[in-house]
Formats: sequence, C-alpha cells, structure tokens
Amino acid sequence: MNKILVFVDEEQCDPIRFYGLGLGNNIVTVGRYNLMSDEEKLLTLQVGEGDRVLLVGKEAYNIFKSIYHMGVRGENQYDVSKLYRLGLHNGCFVKVLHKTEGESSMRNLTPSEIKYFLSSKFIEKRNYSSFKQVVVHTYKESLPFLDYFYFSNNNLGFDYETNGFPMDIKFWITGCSLCDSNYGCFFSWIDIENSCNKEEFEDFKIRFSRILIKNQKRLWAYNLQFEQQVSFREFGVDIQICDASVYNILDAYHDKKYSLKWSAQRLLGVVIALL
Repeated sequence: MNKILVFVDEEQCDPIRFYGLGLGNNIVTVGRYNLMSDEEKLLTLQVGEGDRVLLVGKEAYNIFKSIYHMGVRGENQYDVSKLYRLGLHNGCFVKVLHKTEGESSMRNLTPSEIKYFLSSKFIEKRNYSSFKQVVVHTYKESLPFLDYFYFSNNNLGFDYETNGFPMDIKFWITGCSLCDSNYGCFFSWIDIENSCNKEEFEDFKIRFSRILIKNQKRLWAYNLQFEQQVSFREFGVDIQICDASVYNILDAYHDKKYSLKWSAQRLLGVVIALL
C-alpha cells in the first residue's frame, strides 16, 4: 500500500531525471535489476493494492509485463503510454513512458502528470457498485430479462461470444451480453439450449432477435461488423447498430483499432479483472 516504484530502462533514459520530483528513492534500473537474485527481483517488483508504478522505457515495460497481466489486449507499450493510468487486477496503478524510434530522448513528465501520479485520484478505484449483473442459464430465467431489454428505451451494450467467426462452416453462439446503464445480463446460450426443449429454444431465439430489430438504433457494439454478421447468420436479420469505438475516434485515437479493454481503461478508468 502506497508504495512508489520507478523502474527505468537506463539505455533509453537517465534515471537521475526522476530524483527530486517527489517520487521517492525507490528508483530501480533494468541493469541493477538484472544483477539481482531471483528472490531480490521478486521483492523489488512486488506491488499490490494502492501502489503506484512508473515504467520508463522498453525493457522496464517488458520485464514488468512478463510478471503482471497488463489488463489490455493487443496494445503495445506505446499504446499503453497514451493512458493516464493503467489499472492492474492486483490493485496497483501504472504510468508508462515510451520513447519512439527517431526521438532523441525520453520525454519528461509534465508537472501536472507528476501531481496526478502522486495524488489519491491516481490510485482511486472507480465505483460501479450500483451496476447489477446476472448470468442466465435457463429458458425460464431468460424470459423476464428478454422482456426487460425488449421494452427498454435506453442505449444497450451488445456483445456476442462464439466458437469462431461467422464465415466458419461450424459456427455457433456460446453466449451474448446485453446491458444498459443499470443492469447487465449474460445469456449463456449453450446452457439455455441444453436445459430446454426445441420449442422453448426457438422461442428464446425469436424473442432475442426481436430485441435486436426493435432496439437496433440504440444497440452499441464495439466490433459492430462481427455482431451484425452473427445476427444475420443466426437470425436472418440485417441490423444497423451503433459503433462504440466512435468514442476513441472522437478523441483522435484513430491510428489503430484499440481493444475494448484498452478503451475501458481510458474512458471509464476501470480495472479489467482476470477471469
């Protein structure tokens, strides 16, 4: 708790630059780390709930990443350096500095970045405890939730889980999530199918497809092409839904397709749990 670790790749940045900034004296270089015993290495990079970590340079990032799951998907160090902070599942929060090819030196932390890094807000967990979620396993359990989302007039988040891609010969839905700002429901497709008769499962799919058709102008998916293709293959419906990745584009993060995990860290400040 309240530990501050500055881990620096001295091949890319002089560690002296981080003394006298109020970051403390726990400033460790990659070179020094590599000379440690395995036990010393473990203790040096051991962080947890309420700790702050500043990763400076490529090797510092790579070593830390080899120990801790970084909570993003396909993003690299440069992408993570764009985040104000990165929350890890163990409760610590990370700031990353990256030196791109062609840059003569690593950039300095700005005064506002230092102030934020040292503030209580940097390690503050976002509270979404008011949001309720449920996993539905049976046809009978699904009915009130299917009605709730069908009659909803709110924006709905929408995401399929499948065994592959919609163009695959052998393809099926394993589950699907729908949510509004208050409630989230994961329909465990396989469990529902296995726990009811054919007529009930067909009724479940008809009810679900009606939700998509009625609410398509309020349905938001992060990879909307996938959700559109799955919906067409499984239900024969051609829905025109909303693209949630537009929030990155509006903020000028349009140089690549960022993952939902990265976007959730940037936009909501959430910590991605390991499941």
